[in-house]
Amino acid sequence: VALNFSSFEYFWLVVLGLSGAVFIGNAHVLKACIMLLLGLLIACVGLENPAGHPRFTFGSYELMGGISLIPIMVGMFAVSEVLRYMADTNPPPLVAATRMGNPFEGMWGYARRYKTGILRGSLFGTVIGIQPGAGADMASWLSYAMSKKFSKEPQKFGTGHVEGIIESGAA
Repeated sequence: VALNFSSFEYFWLVVLGLSGAVFIGNAHVLKACIMLLLGLLIACVGLENPAGHPRFTFGSYELMGGISLIPIMVGMFAVSEVLRYMADTNPPPLVAATRMGNPFEGMWGYARRYKTGILRGSLFGTVIGIQPGAGADMASWLSYAMSKKFSKEPQKFGTGHVEGIIESGAA
């Protein structure tokens, strides 16, 4: 089926991915749209395809290949740590030394309790993951957002609530 995709199907696949990014940030739609547009702007840096005309490189040859993900991630985390240190020059330690137990303890209980979430995540992950260009990451994030939407306790999401972790993992 994917071999028969034309430009129309690829366009709608891209629209699905971009709307999925807004769907994940459903609490603040305007913030999600702004961050989506900012990400698209960063993705435009580099050589235009297929003509090879430079976009947003400002004459810098280093930006001709675009901006790589690793320097962006390092920069984001480094800037946040610098700002955190500027606000508090003597922060408390973030990690306490604790003994780690069995990571699989209680998994069967969770599997029985959230069996509909596992089934929904598996089906949703299959439908999204089978599409060309979508992949497992997109399926996992969209499944997490759907789990939050249908949950009886959506206020617990974002704190490590098991329901969202199980459904996104199943996707």
